[in-house]
Amino acid sequence: MRLLDFVESRGNPFLVSVPIVQLHNFVTKRVVAHEDKMRLLAVIENGERAYREFRRERYVEKSKKLSDTISKRSFLNLIS
Repeated sequence: MRLLDFVESRGNPFLVSVPIVQLHNFVTKRVVAHEDKMRLLAVIENGERAYREFRRERYVEKSKKLSDTISKRSFLNLIS
């Protein structure tokens, strides 16, 4: 019952909204653009999508040879 009293008095910590924090490039000290920040946050999903595409092209559809060059994916240029 003590835990319930604490949560009721302080509020649910999972419902507290956190203010939006800007992402800074630690080299240039510049603020990263919102769309670039969102791409960074979605890096896992983007990587998984690229892997599924690679696998589909090389193994499932066999539209490309396994030995074909893997095209480079562009990423953020945070220094410029």
